[in-house]
Amino acid sequence: MIFGIGNPARGDDRLGLLFTEHMEKLKNKWPGLQIDTTQNYQLNIEDVLLLLKYDLVIFADASKEISSQYKLEKVKPKELSFSMHSFSPGMLLQIAQEYYNFSAHIWQFHIAGNQWGYSEAISSIGKKNLKTAIRFISLWMEKLSLHLK
Repeated sequence: MIFGIGNPARGDDRLGLLFTEHMEKLKNKWPGLQIDTTQNYQLNIEDVLLLLKYDLVIFADASKEISSQYKLEKVKPKELSFSMHSFSPGMLLQIAQEYYNFSAHIWQFHIAGNQWGYSEAISSIGKKNLKTAIRFISLWMEKLSLHLK
């Protein structure tokens, strides 16, 4: 499953959502993989139940903190912080493992953004990074698909 996270009214914060929309169009390209997509403004505790249905989950989100165009990293369980209104992929993984003996491959895919103000426009840097990120994940999915044959 590919889960896009982002705020459509905050410029490049839409990158995770746009990534998910592109992957929805491409998902039949890899016949060996069953790819579902979903998206939301933020992660919520209820999303743990969604995780339980999959062997592989990629959380796609825009990022201010990476120095490259994109970054794919394995998610590690993270202790919960109850003062928060939203959850991180690591917190969802922690809950899934602790309460449901969940074991799957969970990845966080960061796409570098540049413009975060209130606007529906994606920056030119964000568009370029999105294209590059889609190409990278497409190759990654192709390798995964070949590996599973």
